[in-house]
Amino acid sequence: MSKSSFFGYFGLAVVCLCIFSGCQKNCPGREYDTLRAFLSGPTKAHIDGELTLWDNADLVSIFYKSPDNEKWTVSEISGKGEAVLVRPRTLRVMSRDCIMAIVPYDATAYSTENQSITTSINTEQIWNEEGSSHCLLAAISQSGDLHFRYCNSFVSLHLKGDATISSIELISNAEEPLSGPLSLFLPLDGDPQVSCTGQSKVLLNCNTSIDEDGKYFIFSTAPSYLPDGLTFRIKLTNGTVQTVKVTTPVNLLCGHILHFEGICKTGQSDITIPDIN
Repeated sequence: MSKSSFFGYFGLAVVCLCIFSGCQKNCPGREYDTLRAFLSGPTKAHIDGELTLWDNADLVSIFYKSPDNEKWTVSEISGKGEAVLVRPRTLRVMSRDCIMAIVPYDATAYSTENQSITTSINTEQIWNEEGSSHCLLAAISQSGDLHFRYCNSFVSLHLKGDATISSIELISNAEEPLSGPLSLFLPLDGDPQVSCTGQSKVLLNCNTSIDEDGKYFIFSTAPSYLPDGLTFRIKLTNGTVQTVKVTTPVNLLCGHILHFEGICKTGQSDITIPDIN
C-alpha cells in the first residue's frame, strides 16, 4: 500500500468515526434537550380548587428559536410549580432569538412572527369535578428558563338544588368572543396579550346531578371586558332549559376566576343568583 493510499484510507476512517460519534451525541433517544419550567403564581395545566399544578407527562408546544412547533414532555416535577421539559435531542435551524411555549400541547398552533403564537380555546369543554383542565398558559425566554403565565380566564358557577344537569352554555350578551381561535403576543417582560376572534360562547358538557351542597362548574374563556354582562343557559337532562342573565359589567382577566352562586331545581321557571362576587 502506498503512503498516499494509506493516508487516504486513514482520513476516511477518521471522517467515519466523527460521523458515528456525532450520531451517538445527537440522535433522538440517545440524549435529551431540556428546559426548566416555572409556574408564575397560581397557574397551569389543571386546577385543583384554585391551585394550579403540573401533571406528569403533560405535553407542551415549544417554538425553539424557530417557527417549528415541537412536542415536549413534562418530567421531574418539584415543589412550587417547577418542572423539567424534555425532548429527544433535535438538530434545528434557529432563526429567532426567543424560545416560546404554550400549555397544553396544540398540534395546530403556529407562529408566523417572533413573539406571537396562534392557538385556540375550546368552544366545547367537558366538566371536571376537580376543577378545570381547560387552561392555556404561555411563556417566552431568551434562555432555558420558561415562566408560564395564564392566557385564559375562568368563570365559576356554583349550583345548588335537586336537578340533573346535561350542559351549561355561557354566552356573552354583546357577542364578545369567548372561545375559538386566538392570537398571543408574548412580551419578554409582562403578561401575554390575547386577542380572540372566535365564538361568543362556551359549552360545558356536564351530565351530573346537584344537591343542596352544590357543585362547581368552571368555564375557560378568553379574557374580555363584557359591558353588557353574560348569560348562563342550563339544560337539564329532562330537556328543559333554565336561563339566567347577568346584566352588570363583567371583566374577565387572565388567571382570575369570577365566581357566581346559583340555585337550580327541576320544575322551576328560572334560576336565581343570590350572590355575585
